[in-house]
Order: sequence, then C-alpha cells, then structure tokens
Amino acid sequence: MRKSNANHLFYNAPNTREFFGHIQRFLEVGFWYWDSKSNHIHFSKKILAAMGIKSDDEGIALDDFFSAVHPEDKKVLQKAFTRLLSDKATSGDLEFRILRKGYWRWARTKATVAEHDEQGNVSIIIGKFFDIDTTKYTPQPAVTEKKNIYFSFFSFRPSDNTFQWLNPRQAIFNLKSTGKSFSLFEELRGFVSVGELNQITQRWRQFVKSTELSFSMGFNYNGPEKLSRRLKIIASKYLSDVDVIEGAIVDISSVVSWDDGDGRKLKYPSLLNMHQLFVFGFDSTNNLSFCNKYSEKILGYKQSELFEEQLLRKLFIPSPDTYKRFIDFVKSGGTRPFECIIICKDGSERVVSWSLVQDVDNIHDTFVVGRDITFLRQVEEKNDKLESRISNVSYLTEKLLLHANEENLFVVLGEELERIFSKKVSLIFSYDSSDNFITIEGMFGVSHRVWESFINELGWNPVGRRFMLKPEIIELISTRQPIKVSKSIYEISDGLISVSAAKIIEKNFNVDEIYYCSFYANSRFYGGIVVFDSLPSTDFELSVMGDIANTTTLALNKILSEKEYSKQIENLKQLNNRKLHLLSHVSHEIRTPLNAILGFSQLLSNSELNDTTKNQYINIINSKGKLLTRLINDIIDFNKIEKGELTIVRSAVNINKLLLDIYSFYSNELELFKRENIELRISIPQGTDFLELFTDEGRLVQVIENIIDNALKFTERGTVEFGYTIEQDKICIFVRDTGVGIDPKMQELIFEKYRQIEAGQSNNINGLGLRISKEIVSLLNGTISIISQLGTGTTVNVELPLMGKDSYSSNLDEESLLMERRVDFKNKVILIVDDEEVNYLILNELLTVWGATTLWAKNGKEAVDLVNSINQNIDAVLMDIRMPVMDGYAATMEIKQINPKIPIIAQTAYASEEDRLKAEAAGCNGYITKPIETSVLSEVLEIFLNA
Repeated sequence: MRKSNANHLFYNAPNTREFFGHIQRFLEVGFWYWDSKSNHIHFSKKILAAMGIKSDDEGIALDDFFSAVHPEDKKVLQKAFTRLLSDKATSGDLEFRILRKGYWRWARTKATVAEHDEQGNVSIIIGKFFDIDTTKYTPQPAVTEKKNIYFSFFSFRPSDNTFQWLNPRQAIFNLKSTGKSFSLFEELRGFVSVGELNQITQRWRQFVKSTELSFSMGFNYNGPEKLSRRLKIIASKYLSDVDVIEGAIVDISSVVSWDDGDGRKLKYPSLLNMHQLFVFGFDSTNNLSFCNKYSEKILGYKQSELFEEQLLRKLFIPSPDTYKRFIDFVKSGGTRPFECIIICKDGSERVVSWSLVQDVDNIHDTFVVGRDITFLRQVEEKNDKLESRISNVSYLTEKLLLHANEENLFVVLGEELERIFSKKVSLIFSYDSSDNFITIEGMFGVSHRVWESFINELGWNPVGRRFMLKPEIIELISTRQPIKVSKSIYEISDGLISVSAAKIIEKNFNVDEIYYCSFYANSRFYGGIVVFDSLPSTDFELSVMGDIANTTTLALNKILSEKEYSKQIENLKQLNNRKLHLLSHVSHEIRTPLNAILGFSQLLSNSELNDTTKNQYINIINSKGKLLTRLINDIIDFNKIEKGELTIVRSAVNINKLLLDIYSFYSNELELFKRENIELRISIPQGTDFLELFTDEGRLVQVIENIIDNALKFTERGTVEFGYTIEQDKICIFVRDTGVGIDPKMQELIFEKYRQIEAGQSNNINGLGLRISKEIVSLLNGTISIISQLGTGTTVNVELPLMGKDSYSSNLDEESLLMERRVDFKNKVILIVDDEEVNYLILNELLTVWGATTLWAKNGKEAVDLVNSINQNIDAVLMDIRMPVMDGYAATMEIKQINPKIPIIAQTAYASEEDRLKAEAAGCNGYITKPIETSVLSEVLEIFLNA
C-alpha cells in the first residue's frame, strides 16, 4: 500500500480531524485541510475572514467552494484537486481568483497529500493559502513575510466606535491589535506625535459626524524599528450602508521623498499598480499624466495611447458630454463619487465609480481612483427588474383575480398590457373548445387616431370577429412559454385573412417583430396574446409576458370554474326541488291506496253487510294492497338505482304466460273498479305459445305493469292494448293507449331522475316508475321509447334481445291458462316461524283452508327446538328471516343439520337478489316475499309437498 511521506506524521493519530483543528487554532495562518469522511474543506479563521466565507463545523462542501472560484480558473483548480485525490500527484501549487464581496481577488494555494486510508485511497489533503491580490499587478517581487505590508484595509463602525482589519494578518506596520475590534488611534499612540495624533483624531470625528463621503489625511510614523515612514489614512462612506466606513492605511513613503522636511516631489509609485482599481493622474492642464497597470489591462490600451486626448474621449463615448462632466469632476475637487460608463478596446462596457484622492501631501497632480461596479449595477438592475416584475404581476393578479369578471376580464387585461408595454400593440383572443373557434376580444396599445385610420383602410373591425381554426393549429399554439414568431401575419392566419389585410396590419402597427403566449393550463386552452412590436423584445419582457399569460390563465380558470360551480349548484337546486316535488307526489300516491285499505277495512266491521258487498270490499282491499306493494317496491328500487345496486337475475321465461297473467290481473281491476269505458286488449302473435326469453321475469313484469298503470291512469275512455311483435332477433313489447298523450318536448324528461311532467302538461305523469323501468330495460340490454301526440294517445315500446324460440304450436286457449288449480294439503304439517303474530294468523288461516296443520315458533331457536323434538312429523317450514333470539339464516342451518330433507321456504320483506342468495346459501329451498300472494304461496308449497 503506497503512502505519501507525510502519511507517517498523521496515520497513527487517534483523532486526525481534532488534531488538525488544534493546528489551525495554534498556527492562526492560512492553513486548510480536506478529509474524505466529510468531503468538506476546513479553513482556518484567517482564510475565512480573507475570503468573506461563512462556515459551519463541517467546513465547506467542495462544490460550494468551487462555485466561488472564477469561471476561467475553476476547471484548472478542479483538475489539480482531482489529480491529488486520484494519487496522480502528491503536491500542487496554483494561483486562482476567488469572489469576495462582489469582486474577484487573487489567491495562491499549496497542497500535499497527507494521509491514505487502509484501502490506499487518499483520505486527507493539507494545504496553505496565500493572499496575493496586493502583488498580482506589480512588476516588483512579492513582499516577503518578514517585511512590512504597505497597504492595509480596515472597516469602522460609528455605532460602537471600533475598527477592524480586513487583511488576512493582524500585524500591520508592526501594530498588533489585541482582538478582532480595536481603536486605531490608541494603537498609533507612541508612534505618532501628540499634536499630529490629536489632529488626526479630531478630523476623523468630524468626518464621521459630517455628510462628507470621503476622508484623507497624511502623517509621520516612527515605528518600533526606529524607521520613519509617511503614512496616509483614506476612507469612504457608502450610501448603501451608512453604518460602515471602509478605508485603508497607505505607506506613501515611496510616493514622496523629504528634502529636509521642506518640499516633496512625486515619484510615480508601484503602489498604485497593486490593486484592482482604475487610477488616473491629471496634471494642472487636465491632461492625463498617469494610469496604473490595472487600467491598461482592463481598458486594453497602453499608457502612451491613453495620453492622447482623442483616444481618452473614446472611453466615455456612450454619452457626448460624459467626458466633459468627468473632467469637470476632476477639476471640482468634490467629495461625492462620479459614476459613468466607459468602453474598453474590445467593446465591452464597464460601470465605474470615480473618487478624488484629496491632496496627496502637496502633490500637484490630481488623482482619481475608479472602482469597477459593473457587477453591482448588473445585480441592482436585475433586482429592479425583478421588483418591477413582481409588482406588475401582483397588481395584475389583484385586478384579474379579485376584481375582473367574465364580462370585463379581457378589457382589464388589455389596459394592463398598455400600462406595462406602452410601446407595443397587443391582440387578445379567446378560444371556445366546443366549436374550435377563436374570438378577437380586443387590440390594445393603439391610439384612437391610428385605430380609426386602420379600420377605414381595412374595411372591417377585427374585434369581435370569430375564426375557426384547424385542430392541428390549436395544438400548435397551445404552448406554455412565450415564443417569438418567425412567420408573417398572413402565414400565421393560415389563410383566414387576406394578404392585403395582413399588409395593412403590418403597416399601421409598424410590425417588425411578433411574439405570442397562450392561456393554457391543465391541458386546457383558453386563448392567447399576440404582441406586435417594431423592436425585438428582451428576455425580461418575454418573462413578463409569460407572467401575464399565467395570471390571466388562473383568472380565466377561476371565472369558468365559478361559472361551472354556479351551474352545478343551480342544477342541484332544481334537482332537489324536483326530488321534493316527486316525494310529495309519491306520498300522495301511497296515501290513496292506504286510505282505501283502511276505509274498506272499517266498513267490513259492519255486520249488516251482505256477502256480495263484503267480497267486493275484500277485493278492493287486496287490489289496493297490491298497488301499495308495487309503490313501495318502486321506492326501494329507486334507492337501489341511486346507489347502483339494482341487480338482474335471468332465467327462462314464457312470455305468453307472463302477459296473460298481467292481462288477467288488469281485467279484474277494471271490472272491480267499474271502468267500463276502457277496453283492455292483448296482442300475441300466432304460433308463439312456447316462446321463451332468457330474462328477469320479476323485473320485466315490473316494467310492463308500470307502463300499463300510466296508460290506465291517463285514459278516461277508449282502449289500452299491450302485447309484442318479433322483428328478426328482437322482441318489441308495446303498450298502446288512446289517452291524453304527451307533448313531444316533454317525452324525454319523464325518464329523468326525479322528473315528472308539471301540472297542465299531461296531468302530472309520475316519472318514478318510468325512471325505474328505463333502468331495468337498460340492465336487460334493451331500449325503451315513447311515441305520442297530445290528444291522440301514447305508445311505449320496449325492445329486448330475443333469447329463445318457439318449438311447436299449442291448441291451449286463453281460458285454460286462466283456470285456477284446486289446492289440497290435507295431512301436511307446516311449521310457521315468525315473530309477528298477525303474520302467523294470516298464514294459519290460508293453510288451514287448504287442509294443512300448522305449528308456530316465535323465533329461530323455538323452531330448532320443535324440529329437534318432532323431527319426522314436519313436512315444510315457512321461515321468516329477521327475528329476535335467532334469525332465520342461523335457524335454517341448524335445522338442516338435524334433518336435511325438510324443505325450508324463506318468507321475508327483504326483496333484493342479495337476500335471495343469502337464503339459498343458508340452506333455504324456496323464497317468497312479503306481502305474500296466495297464488304464489300455493305454487311454492305445491312444489315441495306434492312432489
């Protein structure tokens, strides 16, 4: 395993990172190290202060450090560091620029591999950091560490009256401060004469309190080494931070010399070449007499070239009077900085803030120092634009989202476009997805005079015009980002406007550039803005266009959503009103048969009634009871439709028998209620006696009875005919009446949810049964339709798929199918399981008439006990489902354990297919629903008792 020479120093250290931390605190020099565990660089406090970088206990991540390095130096520095990491080099020495307080400063670092881990990988790199910014631009050798530093920066805070060095070292001109903050004048005491020190102190205090922006004062300094020096304090205030004054102590011994203390003459100093500042010197005739190396480097001209006044003027050419104002500033001796733009030889522009160097110890030339603030102004410009952008968007958002509505939104938007883009013409259009048409909502940014002239020349007003766009064009313009359009207006229109009209638009609005952004969000296209301009738009202007489009899209989406919500709320209100109206009507429909049942039940208590009248009353009660049952079943089914729980159970059904049973029922009804004015007819095709459908018999009966009920209800006299025809693979069941009929406009409404025809329109047709019928027919894979005219009658057609065929004809006549079978259950024992005594009494009466013997159990447990005690003597069980103690499902399972051969017939008010399946799963052999019809009960019992 290869290790560097330095490896032996640290490899066995118990805590290498802590060890290096001690080194940093002890040495207090430009020391740094990198370790593989944290992948961070750890700097000493001196380096951090020099670079102006903040760091936590983990140091600085490599990427964060490299982001502060000048782009031209970053790759070289990264490559050198990578070579150390990959062990391709053991040490390195490199100069680079690093960003400090908005300016690039030169630095130098030396580094070496210090340690490897057990796998042989580099784990620690150590190095030293040098601040070489003060020596980078001087042709003389760099100052060695043993010699004094000749230019040292400081900052001063008036709030606490303290100074702080900004240089990497604390030893300045052999003055050592005792901490981070210090008092400069106390440090100078003993090295400057008392009188001169008092003058410096007094002038400094006056400067701090005054409105002056700059300070300059020279003094004699006699240091500990007994060597006399001429120093100068210069300082400036910054309007952006009134609580901080920055300055420097400058050794100007090399700038001036003493002739026995009398006169001083200028020596052009190397000092002025040591910093990234423009330094110009002007003689008494305002001609340039000096410029430093940094000025030559940045401007691209040699000093001898700059001495020519015509060339010097070119630097200030952005504005004709800029050079004149600059010279006036030089002559004025003012204290406020002068800011201007200068143009370099390569065409680049620099923003420079110039300051006068006041009276450099009786030197006759005037010096101005320029600071490159281009980056600062660029940042300020970006901030100003950002603030403007945020302000515009905020204001537009408030106006569009809070104050605009569907009627005035585009007008408000246009007014804001005129305010933000005062020299641009904006066209706003909306889009209707229902027909692929766009509508020109308005053109803004045009004066009234130009607009009138444009309309007269064009011959028509584009505002309000609608144009149909092809789907591919809509897809093309549904872009999220603002774009520059490279095509002409005629090409953009895709032929919707003529060539001449396009040229008129381009001429009147001075169109050289076209930009477009759309109102688009969530895959929905609302329209867009087309901007015409004579000049190219900046990236900033395009970003503002995008902000405007996005805000408008939000406003459009909000308005349309509110419109849709309002429409939904209105629909819900109407639906709720129809629901309440329908419930009121259904309540009336229920009370009608219930009133008849209660009324005729009370009349039956009259002992003087003869048998004929009693039988008539009983028949009426039965009829109204069945009607009431159908109404309740409809309400239950309607609720199932609401929940999507309506189910279908298919089986083979003889359609002729089904229709004849219905015919028999309604014939008795018409006779019972003495409706001699209505003739009931049935129409069955010849040769179809054994035609079967594979369908749900109960649901199909429910549909036909609902339709016939409506036909009878609204036919005062005439005929009601029902039957079917066969058309290829379909069977068409029809119900035809000669009643009042239905207005064609209202025919579809009667199938809608909670809908019924209002009073005066077909006499309050109840839509509950028909709505259920439509749902059932749909589940049976069929269709239902109405043909009707007011005053001529109505035909309702139900088409279903034909799932069977007739095999032979039968000579059975209608009367034979209507004959009742005689019921005889003599010597049969039937166990009735029901917790309601009235239900038992009804069943007991029926079964006793048919010759059967009954037993009664009030709950499932009693039934199990009875079967267990008299097992073989019970022929059938009528089992209720919902009972206390033990329900019918549990009782059925236990009875089947005792005697599996006993037929158990579930009899319950639960009528859903799920309940039927539960009963079958428990072991029930049959299933009948309450209220129980006599014929149904006899048929089911006959299957099991006479088998």
